[in-house]
Formats: sequence, structure tokens, C-alpha cells
Amino acid sequence: MPTISQEFIDSPEFHRPDAERRIFSDPPAIPQPDISWYFASEVRKPRRSHLLTADQERTLFLQYNYARWMYVVVASSDAEASRWLRVANERKRMLVEYNLALVLAMVVRFVGKNHPEFDDLVCEGNMRLVRAVERFEVDRGYKFSTYACRGIINQVIRCLQQSERRAMNLAFESTAPDPMLALGDMVDLREVMHGAGLTDIERTVIELRFLKPDTMILEDVGKVIGVGKERTRQIQAEALEKLWLEW
Repeated sequence: MPTISQEFIDSPEFHRPDAERRIFSDPPAIPQPDISWYFASEVRKPRRSHLLTADQERTLFLQYNYARWMYVVVASSDAEASRWLRVANERKRMLVEYNLALVLAMVVRFVGKNHPEFDDLVCEGNMRLVRAVERFEVDRGYKFSTYACRGIINQVIRCLQQSERRAMNLAFESTAPDPMLALGDMVDLREVMHGAGLTDIERTVIELRFLKPDTMILEDVGKVIGVGKERTRQIQAEALEKLWLEW
């Protein structure tokens, strides 16, 4: 698909006759997202009525990118550009708010709601969600959740790795503190490993890092498998993502 600007995702729908009517007037109106559940004091869990259908999701993404396209390429005056910018920001807000549950679910399932950095991880996941909304190509035909999920998981892993480095810098090398051990508190890692499609080296890293009585730090695991510390960290992240997806 040709790209006119990196600030929007083009679509053939934009270039059809009566595109604005087809995109904005023909589809049923989509209600504003209800995110009251997100700020509740109890465990935050949305009701199904708070989620988008596939048709609503496609409509919002087309409206969002059409408005960005109009703002960047077509608008012939400052007033028109401002109007389309407001529309784009409104649709972007709706898409983000409708998908807050996705971030929450990823963080809860990955580290548990009692993790000491839970709120920070949710914030990081939300920022990744915003970037996913900006970059999602709805015409490719797959679900937004499928696209956004990988980015959110990767962001959580990076944040946990940063936490690990901070802990190690505080002279806890000998005890190998690792926030990702929380995954082992929720599931039987050995059982999940059987169906996760891990390579031999990924399986070795997980066993040495999380499943041995005396767990090893990344640097020592790297010596066992013959690679450097950073490469070992990458292998660990790839293996944990496979384990999460299998779980």
C-alpha cells in the first residue's frame, strides 16, 4: 500500500467516491467508551459491553486515519485542518480507551496484580498501546489486539529487564533477583514448556534461570551456553514470550 506520510495509514477507502460519507455517516454511531471500571477501587475488570466489535474497531480506525489523512494532505485551510485534527484526536482517544482492558490483561497475566511495579507496568503498557493505535493498518485484516499484544508484552519484558539491572546494580548479583520469577508463581513452568515450542537453548536458559534450586544470573547462564550476557537476556525474553503465549 503506498504511503503518502508517516503520520497516517493510507487506505483505498479514502479514495472511493463519497469516502467521507461512507466512513463517517454510513456506519452506526459508536458510543463513547465507558472507562469507569478502570478507576474502580476493586479489581479492574471491564464488562463485555465495554469492548468494541470487529466492525466498530474497523470503523474507528478508518475514521481515525481518514481524519489524519485529511489533516496532513487534503485540508486547504487552517480551520479545516484544525477540524480534522480534532476528529483524529477524538477517534484516537476512543480507540485507546476501548483497549485499556488489553493492557491490563497483559500485565495481570504476565506478573500478577500484586507485583510491586504493577502500576508502572500498566503505564508503560498504555504508552505502547497508544503507539500501536498510531501504527495499526486495519486493511491487513487481522485484529488490533493481535497486533498490539506483542508490543505490550515486549514493553513489559523490557521494563522488567530494566528492573533486574537496577537490582543487580545494588549488589544483589549473588541472589539473582529477577522480577520475571512472578511468572513462575502463577503457572507450572515445566508443564507450559512442553507445548511452548522452545528451542534447546531457550529451554536451558529458562531452567537455569528459574527452575534450578540455585538459580543463576544472566552472566553465568551465558557462560554455560557460550554467549554473552546481553544475548542471554534476549534469549530469555524470547523464551518468556513463547511461554506466555502458550499459557
